[in-house]
Amino acid sequence: MKIAFINSFYNPKNLGGAELVVQNLAEGLSCLGHQVKVFTLDEKDESSVVNNVSVSRFKSTLDASPYGINPNIGLLKKIIWHKNKIYNPSISNIVSKNVEAFNPDVINIHNIAGISTLIFKRLKKRMPNAVIVSTLHDYWPICYRNTLLDRNNRIVIRLNLINKLRTIFISRLLKYVDAFVSPSVFLAKKIQHFTNIDPSLFNVISNGMYSDTKSIRFNENKVINFLFLGQLVSHKGVITLINAINNVKSHNCIFNIAGKGPLSYHIEENKKINYLGFVNGENKKQVLEDNDVLIIPSEWYENNPLVILEAFQNGMAVIGSDIGGISELVH
Repeated sequence: MKIAFINSFYNPKNLGGAELVVQNLAEGLSCLGHQVKVFTLDEKDESSVVNNVSVSRFKSTLDASPYGINPNIGLLKKIIWHKNKIYNPSISNIVSKNVEAFNPDVINIHNIAGISTLIFKRLKKRMPNAVIVSTLHDYWPICYRNTLLDRNNRIVIRLNLINKLRTIFISRLLKYVDAFVSPSVFLAKKIQHFTNIDPSLFNVISNGMYSDTKSIRFNENKVINFLFLGQLVSHKGVITLINAINNVKSHNCIFNIAGKGPLSYHIEENKKINYLGFVNGENKKQVLEDNDVLIIPSEWYENNPLVILEAFQNGMAVIGSDIGGISELVH
């Protein structure tokens, strides 16, 4: 079978769990004998092979970039940037033409910031017989911030006018999708609640890992190593975690934090915390092996955090907020 994957980023530009999920799927299906190709955005047009997977990269312009908006640009360019996240005729046309040339049986679309939701219509018009599957990783169809948080990082209960209009527009393009994959029940229900998408099109499939999950290991030493691993931003509960660590009186706990983000300076200055910086690859594996308990103090509706699955894979216990899809993994 020929399978195409579309995502805004791809290895080595791994910004989060979505990129790792796409990589695992692409490489795993390739190993099973399927013909796989990844289509993504980058800083220049380029074709390459990454771990036996063919990758086509297309240059992303400033106004179509998925890399995050430049805070110094003017209001008009900010509006254009947000518009191009969901409607970009140029990039969607380039990507869809190249996917058509590959002629896949199945097209699995993940994050599409910069490529835009127009890609669904373009692909279905070009290849009506191909099965289009959209895998959701966050709340992008109903929230322009992708997180269901407002400017003050409070959880959104009702969509504002901008998000309502945006959701109506996106829903009209999502009608070209044959099936949706949501890694959590919570995410699927939220998307269904705010859109007119047929619930029967949704399939809940948790993010997967390569190896079997290990049994939780018991630390025979008296010292327990706690780990936070993720983006150092407020909605991840970083400030709440720091405050909790400051109130710990016990001397048999070691607190390690790994990641990067605007709140890193709070951690670097805290003598109770070992700041490990950003880790990935083999360093990340070693950090997971060296710690006993993973802490997920998120204050937003997490979907299906890959880091929890990675912790289970390494025999770690997990303490998580009872919010979003976290409670579907941590019991």
